[in-house]
Amino acid sequence: MPGFRYSVVKPIEGWVTARQGLFNKQRVLLRLQNGFLLSAHLIPRGAAVWQLSVAGARVSQVASRRTISLRTPTGQQVMITVESQYEFDKWVAALTKSSSMTFSGLYREQHEIGSGFYAKVLMALDEKRGEPVAVKVMRKRHANETRALRIARVICRECEILRELDHPNIVPVLDIFETEREARIVMEFMSGGSLFSAIRAQGRVREDVARNYMFQILSAMQYLHERNIVHRDVKTE
Repeated sequence: MPGFRYSVVKPIEGWVTARQGLFNKQRVLLRLQNGFLLSAHLIPRGAAVWQLSVAGARVSQVASRRTISLRTPTGQQVMITVESQYEFDKWVAALTKSSSMTFSGLYREQHEIGSGFYAKVLMALDEKRGEPVAVKVMRKRHANETRALRIARVICRECEILRELDHPNIVPVLDIFETEREARIVMEFMSGGSLFSAIRAQGRVREDVARNYMFQILSAMQYLHERNIVHRDVKTE
Protein backbone atom coordinates (compact mmCIF):
# COMPACT_ATOMS: atom_id res chain seq x y z
CA MET A 1 0.00 0.00 0.00
CA PRO A 2 1.35 3.46 -0.85
CA GLY A 3 2.05 5.85 1.99
CA PHE A 4 -0.63 8.54 2.10
CA ARG A 5 0.25 12.04 3.24
CA TYR A 6 -2.35 12.72 5.89
CA SER A 7 -5.50 10.60 5.72
CA VAL A 8 -4.28 7.23 7.00
CA VAL A 9 -5.06 6.18 10.56
CA LYS A 10 -4.00 2.68 11.56
CA PRO A 11 -7.12 0.45 11.55
CA ILE A 12 -8.27 -0.80 14.94
CA GLU A 13 -11.07 -3.10 16.03
CA GLY A 14 -12.48 -4.62 19.17
CA TRP A 15 -15.59 -5.77 21.01
CA VAL A 16 -17.51 -2.84 22.44
CA THR A 17 -20.97 -1.95 23.64
CA ALA A 18 -22.41 0.46 21.09
CA ARG A 19 -25.64 2.44 21.05
CA GLN A 20 -27.17 4.50 18.28
CA GLY A 21 -29.83 6.95 19.45
CA LEU A 22 -31.79 6.16 22.60
CA PHE A 23 -32.13 2.45 21.97
CA ASN A 24 -30.41 -0.35 20.03
CA LYS A 25 -27.69 -0.91 22.62
CA GLN A 26 -25.74 -4.08 21.87
CA ARG A 27 -22.40 -5.82 22.04
CA VAL A 28 -20.71 -5.51 18.64
CA LEU A 29 -17.39 -5.99 16.92
CA LEU A 30 -16.45 -2.47 15.88
CA ARG A 31 -13.77 -1.57 13.37
CA LEU A 32 -12.31 1.85 12.54
CA GLN A 33 -10.90 1.78 9.03
CA ASN A 34 -10.36 4.34 6.24
CA GLY A 35 -12.31 7.02 8.09
CA PHE A 36 -15.36 4.83 8.77
CA LEU A 37 -16.72 3.03 11.79
CA LEU A 38 -17.78 -0.43 10.63
CA SER A 39 -19.91 -2.78 12.71
CA ALA A 40 -19.68 -6.49 11.95
CA HIS A 41 -21.90 -7.34 14.96
CA LEU A 42 -21.39 -10.94 16.02
CA ILE A 43 -19.37 -12.04 12.98
CA PRO A 44 -15.62 -11.43 13.30
CA ARG A 45 -14.15 -10.34 9.96
CA GLY A 46 -17.63 -10.37 8.49
CA ALA A 47 -19.24 -7.77 6.25
CA ALA A 48 -20.26 -4.57 8.00
CA VAL A 49 -23.89 -4.36 9.05
CA TRP A 50 -23.67 -0.59 9.30
CA GLN A 51 -21.01 2.02 8.69
CA LEU A 52 -20.56 5.63 9.72
CA SER A 53 -18.12 8.24 8.45
CA VAL A 54 -16.21 9.90 11.29
CA ALA A 55 -14.81 12.76 9.19
CA GLY A 56 -15.41 16.03 11.01
CA ALA A 57 -17.21 14.27 13.87
CA ARG A 58 -17.16 15.62 17.42
CA VAL A 59 -15.57 13.18 19.85
CA SER A 60 -16.31 13.51 23.56
CA GLN A 61 -15.75 11.15 26.45
CA VAL A 62 -16.94 10.14 29.90
CA ALA A 63 -13.75 8.68 31.32
CA SER A 64 -15.37 7.38 34.52
CA ARG A 65 -17.65 5.15 32.43
CA ARG A 66 -15.13 4.43 29.67
CA THR A 67 -17.69 5.77 27.22
CA ILE A 68 -17.00 7.70 24.03
CA SER A 69 -19.59 9.80 22.23
CA LEU A 70 -19.25 10.37 18.50
CA ARG A 71 -21.54 12.91 16.79
CA THR A 72 -21.19 13.41 13.03
CA PRO A 73 -21.74 16.72 11.18
CA THR A 74 -25.04 15.25 9.90
CA GLY A 75 -26.31 14.70 13.46
CA GLN A 76 -25.83 10.95 13.77
CA GLN A 77 -24.57 9.80 17.15
CA VAL A 78 -22.95 6.63 18.45
CA MET A 79 -22.06 5.87 22.07
CA ILE A 80 -19.20 3.41 22.54
CA THR A 81 -18.39 1.78 25.88
CA VAL A 82 -15.32 -0.40 26.41
CA GLU A 83 -14.19 -2.60 29.29
CA SER A 84 -10.59 -1.54 29.94
CA GLN A 85 -8.72 1.74 30.25
CA TYR A 86 -6.28 0.58 27.60
CA GLU A 87 -9.11 0.04 25.09
CA PHE A 88 -10.66 3.36 26.07
CA ASP A 89 -7.43 5.30 25.47
CA LYS A 90 -6.85 3.47 22.17
CA TRP A 91 -10.33 4.25 20.80
CA VAL A 92 -10.26 7.88 21.97
CA ALA A 93 -6.90 8.50 20.28
CA ALA A 94 -7.87 6.78 17.02
CA LEU A 95 -11.31 8.41 16.76
CA THR A 96 -9.94 11.86 17.59
CA LYS A 97 -7.23 11.59 14.95
CA SER A 98 -9.54 10.10 12.33
CA SER A 99 -12.25 12.72 12.87
CA SER A 100 -9.73 15.52 12.34
CA MET A 101 -8.64 14.16 8.96
CA THR A 102 -10.86 16.30 6.75
CA PHE A 103 -10.09 17.53 3.25
CA SER A 104 -10.81 21.18 4.02
CA GLY A 105 -8.40 21.16 6.94
CA LEU A 106 -5.49 20.03 4.78
CA TYR A 107 -6.15 21.19 1.21
CA ARG A 108 -7.57 24.37 -0.33
CA GLU A 109 -9.74 24.14 -3.44
CA GLN A 110 -8.81 26.42 -6.34
CA HIS A 111 -10.71 25.73 -9.56
CA GLU A 112 -12.23 22.96 -11.67
CA ILE A 113 -10.02 21.44 -14.36
CA GLY A 114 -12.28 18.68 -15.67
CA SER A 115 -15.57 16.83 -15.22
CA GLY A 116 -17.25 13.56 -16.11
CA PHE A 117 -20.51 11.65 -15.63
CA TYR A 118 -20.38 11.31 -11.85
CA ALA A 119 -17.15 13.09 -10.94
CA LYS A 120 -15.23 16.31 -11.39
CA VAL A 121 -11.55 17.12 -11.01
CA LEU A 122 -10.36 20.16 -9.10
CA MET A 123 -7.05 21.89 -8.75
CA ALA A 124 -6.18 22.31 -5.07
CA LEU A 125 -3.25 23.29 -2.90
CA ASP A 126 -1.62 21.21 -0.20
CA GLU A 127 -1.62 23.86 2.54
CA LYS A 128 1.28 22.37 4.48
CA ARG A 129 3.61 21.69 1.54
CA GLY A 130 2.50 24.50 -0.75
CA GLU A 131 2.20 22.04 -3.66
CA PRO A 132 -0.55 21.84 -6.29
CA VAL A 133 -2.60 18.63 -6.39
CA ALA A 134 -5.48 17.28 -8.45
CA VAL A 135 -8.63 16.19 -6.60
CA LYS A 136 -11.23 13.85 -8.05
CA VAL A 137 -14.58 14.53 -6.37
CA MET A 138 -17.20 11.78 -6.69
CA ARG A 139 -20.73 12.38 -5.42
CA LYS A 140 -22.51 9.43 -3.83
CA ARG A 141 -25.97 10.99 -3.76
CA HIS A 142 -28.58 10.69 -6.52
CA ALA A 143 -32.31 11.44 -6.78
CA ASN A 144 -32.95 7.79 -7.61
CA GLU A 145 -32.24 5.74 -4.47
CA THR A 146 -31.33 2.55 -6.35
CA ARG A 147 -28.93 4.42 -8.58
CA ALA A 148 -27.46 6.26 -5.60
CA LEU A 149 -26.70 2.93 -3.93
CA ARG A 150 -25.02 1.62 -7.08
CA ILE A 151 -22.92 4.78 -7.42
CA ALA A 152 -21.88 4.58 -3.77
CA ARG A 153 -20.77 0.97 -4.24
CA VAL A 154 -18.77 1.84 -7.36
CA ILE A 155 -17.06 4.71 -5.56
CA CYS A 156 -16.33 2.56 -2.52
CA ARG A 157 -14.78 -0.13 -4.71
CA GLU A 158 -12.69 2.42 -6.62
CA CYS A 159 -11.34 3.85 -3.37
CA GLU A 160 -10.47 0.36 -2.11
CA ILE A 161 -8.54 -0.36 -5.31
CA LEU A 162 -6.71 2.97 -5.38
CA ARG A 163 -5.54 2.52 -1.80
CA GLU A 164 -3.55 -0.54 -2.92
CA LEU A 165 -1.97 0.70 -6.17
CA ASP A 166 1.69 1.62 -6.38
CA HIS A 167 3.21 1.73 -9.89
CA PRO A 168 5.46 4.31 -11.62
CA ASN A 169 3.06 4.64 -14.58
CA ILE A 170 -0.10 5.12 -12.52
CA VAL A 171 -0.79 8.58 -11.13
CA PRO A 172 0.03 8.42 -7.41
CA VAL A 173 -2.87 8.79 -4.99
CA LEU A 174 -1.80 11.02 -2.12
CA ASP A 175 -4.91 10.92 0.07
CA ILE A 176 -8.49 9.67 0.11
CA PHE A 177 -11.26 11.34 2.10
CA GLU A 178 -14.68 9.69 2.26
CA THR A 179 -17.96 10.80 3.79
CA GLU A 180 -21.54 9.60 3.34
CA ARG A 181 -22.00 12.24 0.62
CA GLU A 182 -18.82 12.04 -1.44
CA ALA A 183 -15.29 10.76 -1.90
CA ARG A 184 -12.33 13.02 -2.60
CA ILE A 185 -9.28 11.37 -4.12
CA VAL A 186 -6.18 13.55 -3.94
CA MET A 187 -3.64 12.79 -6.67
CA GLU A 188 -0.31 14.11 -7.81
CA PHE A 189 -0.87 16.95 -10.29
CA MET A 190 0.41 16.04 -13.77
CA SER A 191 1.44 19.41 -15.19
CA GLY A 192 2.35 18.00 -18.61
CA GLY A 193 -1.26 17.54 -19.65
CA SER A 194 -2.89 14.49 -21.26
CA LEU A 195 -1.47 12.16 -23.89
CA PHE A 196 -4.11 13.47 -26.29
CA SER A 197 -2.90 17.06 -25.89
CA ALA A 198 0.72 15.94 -26.37
CA ILE A 199 -0.14 14.10 -29.59
CA ARG A 200 -2.15 17.04 -30.88
CA ALA A 201 0.71 19.43 -30.12
CA GLN A 202 3.35 17.23 -31.79
CA GLY A 203 1.31 16.15 -34.79
CA ARG A 204 2.62 12.86 -36.11
CA VAL A 205 4.43 11.00 -33.33
CA ARG A 206 7.73 9.30 -34.11
CA GLU A 207 7.79 5.52 -33.80
CA ASP A 208 10.32 5.49 -30.96
CA VAL A 209 8.23 8.01 -29.00
CA ALA A 210 5.02 6.02 -29.62
CA ARG A 211 6.82 2.86 -28.53
CA ASN A 212 7.82 4.53 -25.26
CA TYR A 213 4.24 5.70 -24.66
CA MET A 214 2.85 2.22 -25.32
CA PHE A 215 5.45 0.56 -23.10
CA GLN A 216 4.42 2.72 -20.15
CA ILE A 217 0.70 2.16 -20.78
CA LEU A 218 1.06 -1.60 -21.15
CA SER A 219 3.30 -1.80 -18.09
CA ALA A 220 0.56 -0.18 -16.01
CA MET A 221 -2.12 -2.39 -17.58
CA GLN A 222 -0.11 -5.53 -16.85
CA TYR A 223 0.28 -4.41 -13.23
CA LEU A 224 -3.51 -4.01 -12.94
CA HIS A 225 -4.33 -7.29 -14.69
CA GLU A 226 -1.96 -9.20 -12.42
CA ARG A 227 -4.18 -7.97 -9.57
CA ASN A 228 -7.42 -8.89 -11.36
CA ILE A 229 -8.28 -5.23 -11.99
CA VAL A 230 -9.81 -4.14 -15.30
CA HIS A 231 -9.59 -0.43 -16.14
CA ARG A 232 -12.43 -0.29 -18.73
CA ASP A 233 -11.82 3.36 -19.62
CA VAL A 234 -8.34 3.68 -21.14
CA LYS A 235 -8.13 6.70 -23.42
CA THR A 236 -5.66 9.39 -24.43
CA GLU A 237 -7.36 12.22 -22.53
